[in-house]
This record gives sequence, structure tokens and C-alpha cells, in this order.
Amino acid sequence: MRRIAVSMVVVGFVFGCGGGSAETDLSTGPDIPVSAELPDALADAPTSGDTTPEPGQVDDGQADSIASDAPVATDIPAGSDIPVFVDASDVVADAPTQDDTPTSDDVPTQDDALQDTGPIDNGQVDPGPEQGTSVDWVAIPGGTYQMGAMDWSESQPVHSVTVPSFSMGKTEVTVAQYQACVTEGTCTAPNSGCTQARYDAPVVCVTWDQSKAFCAFATGRLCSEAEWEYAARNGSAGNKYPWGDMDPTCDEAVWSGSGCSLSEPAAGCSKSAGNDTWGVCDLAGNVWEWMEDDYHVGYQDAPTNGSAWVDSPRASIHVDRGGSFGTHDPSSLRGSFRYNLGPTYGDYAPYLGARCCKSQ
Repeated sequence: MRRIAVSMVVVGFVFGCGGGSAETDLSTGPDIPVSAELPDALADAPTSGDTTPEPGQVDDGQADSIASDAPVATDIPAGSDIPVFVDASDVVADAPTQDDTPTSDDVPTQDDALQDTGPIDNGQVDPGPEQGTSVDWVAIPGGTYQMGAMDWSESQPVHSVTVPSFSMGKTEVTVAQYQACVTEGTCTAPNSGCTQARYDAPVVCVTWDQSKAFCAFATGRLCSEAEWEYAARNGSAGNKYPWGDMDPTCDEAVWSGSGCSLSEPAAGCSKSAGNDTWGVCDLAGNVWEWMEDDYHVGYQDAPTNGSAWVDSPRASIHVDRGGSFGTHDPSSLRGSFRYNLGPTYGDYAPYLGARCCKSQ
């Protein structure tokens, strides 16, 4: 067993098991000391007025109703005295406002999407045996599916997308994998004020740029929204969740709903019942995952070839998917649910990590 001791610069912000083979050998490295600090709110996420679904009136066959206590904008409980490390005003200015779309009391709100169960403070957790540092790639065959859902305006219009075959990391990027990149000198260390769990748990508090750097180091790239949703909904089957259409329990996802309150990420692939058809783990829960795509309110004019939807110049807000260990509302774990953050918010977000994909 090895302990990690890496000094890192504090820059600010807090917020699935199957086939595949290791292709990228990333060298091991020391452990990352941590202690999480969260911001008071994630101001650059879409507001509760961004969607207007009618309960029980979903047209894409993917959902039956909208939870009344759906996703919300912050990973921090009300009244939290956790300090904020950075001034996010430059990102806040780019966030969608309540005027962007009509409001509705039936829509999932942002506060439940990223609901926090408290700061992570597990720096003394025994990481267990030293974990491998290579990315285990899972081959995903291409196909056509209906992307989006009628539940949220930002996930409309539902549209047909044809995704070419690609490979996806079996797990979210782990502490061990990311540390290997840091040791190599290609990646910069996560925020030193953010606690990391054991070696085989997802790395957290990484920005969009840091996530992109790691995926490039692992001979891959960040996943596109279309690829991610295709994998999370089992391709043309179009399921609500990776495991099917039933709402999650503590057996399928690392989350804090259904009586399974958690205070930190779990080891990758710890909930095999929640794997998708191809054996990809933790596509629902554990940590939110950065996408390559710039954030757009809705899918009007979105690509239909599975590629990432990016602007020129690049936008300051990017998409993240999947929910986290702190998520309380099941709708946030849906394969069609979208969220967004400014690129540097991951720097102080213990609920946000990454997963890599690559073209075949």
C-alpha cells in the first residue's frame, strides 16, 4: 500500500464493470492529500425556470413523470459555512438566466441535481492495494438512437443521432490514473484543498481543462454528449438509466437517494448492477462527468453524427452528465439529463470528475 503526498496549488471550487482491455499504461504515483471546501452555490448552472415539463406527459417514452424535488444548482446544503476559494463572477455572467425559458413548479430544480451531503474529509482513508493506472477501454458499437427527452426544455427537441463506434473508459478517471499523469508532468494536480478518496475511486476537483489534458495523456479525449447519452441509455434501447427503466436503489448507483446517503465517491465499478449493456460502470452516480461539448440551451441545430457540439470561439460553459454520490433526486441520474458549469468550477468541486472516450 502506498500513501500519496503531493503538494498542490489551491485554485478554488467544490461541487460505471464489464468488457474492455487496458490500452494505456500510465505510471503510478503518490497519493493526493485533501480536505474539501465547497462554494455557496453553482451560479452558472441553468435555473429552475429552464424547463417546463407537464408531469406524466412525456412524449419520448423515456420517462413517466417528473420528480417534484428534482435537480438543483448547488452541491452545498443551505446554511453551509464552507468558504469559497474563488470569485466565480466571471463564469456567473455567462450562465443562463430565469428569463431564458418559462418557469414551472414541476421542473427538476438545480439544487437537487447537485445536492451535497457534506464536505469530504477522508484524507486518512486507507486507499487499499495500489491500484492500476491504465485506462480500461470498452468498445461501444455504433448505432442510431433518439437523443433527448420531453421532460426538460434543455433536452429538447428529441432527435435522431447516429453515433459511430467508439471506446469509452470503463470507469470514471480514478485517483491513481490521474496521479500517474501528474507524476509524468503532463497533468497539474487537483486543488490541494479538496480531499481525494482511495486510489480506485474517481478523482475529483478537476477542471474541464485538466480533464481534457488527462484524456489526451490516456490517448483519448473527453466524450461527446451524444456518445455519453448513447452509452448511458444502451443505444437504440433508449432506457432511462444504464440498467434499464426502473428508478435507482442503493444497488445500482452511488448516490444519496433511496436511503443510501453517502459522503464520498466509491471505488469504480462498485455497483455492477448499474452497469450499462456493454459493462461501463457508474454512468449514473458517483461523480458528475465533464463532456467536450459547449453548453447550449436545447438541441436545436445540434449535430446528428455523434460529434461534440462546440462553438467558435469556445464557450465558457460546458456540459456535465451523470449525477454524483451527493445526488438525491433520481431524475438527475437519467441518461438524458443535462447539467452545465463553467470550466474552472471543477477546481473546487468534490462531486465532479471525468471519463474519457476515443474514436475507433
